[in-house]
Amino acid sequence: MKNMNSFFLQGRIAQNAEYTTTDSGMPVAKFSVAVNRDWLNKDGEWVKNVSFFPIVIFGHYANKYKDRYLKGKEIILEGHLKQRVWETNGERHSATTLAVDWLTLPGEKSADSEKKEGSGENPVDPAESIPIDYDNVPFEFVNADGEEIPF
Repeated sequence: MKNMNSFFLQGRIAQNAEYTTTDSGMPVAKFSVAVNRDWLNKDGEWVKNVSFFPIVIFGHYANKYKDRYLKGKEIILEGHLKQRVWETNGERHSATTLAVDWLTLPGEKSADSEKKEGSGENPVDPAESIPIDYDNVPFEFVNADGEEIPF
């Protein structure tokens, strides 16, 4: 059986994106996405829940919508999970980050279908973009306990 590692989220950007570059010059965008989930509990009452997911966008898409990764904006993301493992004072830690492979902002042209007007040029194929160096991510995430997760 083939292994699978993917996610698909639709939600709203929880804060304006932070931008930086890796040491090799690759652009990076970082923000959280708020995703609502409602369900009926055993008493028949609706329960509302919001989860916040840390998002990392490398390369092409980090710059593509740079001025539009704004708090409150709806976004649809597809990507893969990236697990980081590190040791601090002999204690092993791990964290999972959502790395984006594709995205769209509803109400705007799809990133994959967009073409430069009049040029006939095809959009950048993310598969042909710069390889991602996950060991060189230039920022820290904080886990649920407020501890920094080194990247």
